[in-house]
Amino acid sequence: MNDVSNNKWMQASWPRAVTWLLFVVGLASLVVLLWRMGPGTIMTQLTAVGWKLPLVVLPYILVAIFDTLGWWFAFPEKPYPFGYFDLFRLRLAAKAINDITPSFSMAGELAKVHVLLLRGIDGAAAMTSVVAAKTTITLSELWFLFVGLLLVPLKVPPAGVLFPEVWIGLLVAGLGIAGMILWQRNGFFRPFIRLYQRIGLPRRFLKRYGKVMRSTDDMLAQYMRESSVDFWSSCLMHFIGWVAGGLEVWIILACMGVHIDLGTAIVVEALLVIVQGMTGFMPANLGALEGGAVGIFLWIGLSPQTALAFMLLRRLRQVMWIGAGFAILGRLAHGEATPATEETVTLPCGKI
Repeated sequence: MNDVSNNKWMQASWPRAVTWLLFVVGLASLVVLLWRMGPGTIMTQLTAVGWKLPLVVLPYILVAIFDTLGWWFAFPEKPYPFGYFDLFRLRLAAKAINDITPSFSMAGELAKVHVLLLRGIDGAAAMTSVVAAKTTITLSELWFLFVGLLLVPLKVPPAGVLFPEVWIGLLVAGLGIAGMILWQRNGFFRPFIRLYQRIGLPRRFLKRYGKVMRSTDDMLAQYMRESSVDFWSSCLMHFIGWVAGGLEVWIILACMGVHIDLGTAIVVEALLVIVQGMTGFMPANLGALEGGAVGIFLWIGLSPQTALAFMLLRRLRQVMWIGAGFAILGRLAHGEATPATEETVTLPCGKI
């Protein structure tokens, strides 16, 4: 019995140990970058912000507003019963989880389902909205990257034409999204259920979650077939959210006294999104995103010190909004949860 307990403890603890190890590596990389680039020069650029510091934090509201609208249009049963502002708060709470975990873990999507369950939304509707919103935000991300990369030869003349591998990667990703849409039309969980049954695994999992998985399949397929206006509206709102991220880059740099045009800011944001996606195994992309920013800023003709000062200001914004998100999550967990309906399910990940 003790051996079984020890094995279970080791299986549960090793992902946490790896996450902490990656966090330490990322933090050490950031410290090395700051030391190599000269803390004094970076601090000078940070202090130049002065009274404009609130302008560093506030532009993210636009990103959050349009991302929430994208999620709003992804709900199969409209309107969302608790109103737009409530969904805005839930999005901040889920994003706080996403921002401190490796993005490859999909913890942010699980957090969205979790906070919806806390509000009493049934499991099928919660899962459907999250899967649909993930599809639309990924599709809009491809649109944004395509626009950003098209601007590269115009805004960064020395760069010339990007490597063909970049365009091939976008094409493959686009085909993957098209396949995902077809998959959702024909049943998102159906292949997993069939595979689970064919392998002959214990039926306890299907008995517990099979009903909500099948309900999600039906609801998601109906949404994808019959709600094309809502689907494309969700894509458009998310796309505007990505563009608002480029606007945030422009505003932060302007507050630092670094003036670039909005097109170049969109290029910077698009390239940072690519770096963020490639380093999704790092908690909060710590260190990796800063290193990528240094390379991007050098590429467009700005100094590495400017890159690190910019990233530190963006990290400050991120920390403040993470704090707001966890405050909302705490209130939901301890005081605002709506009584669950009969169809509400408990995620296997437990409390977040």
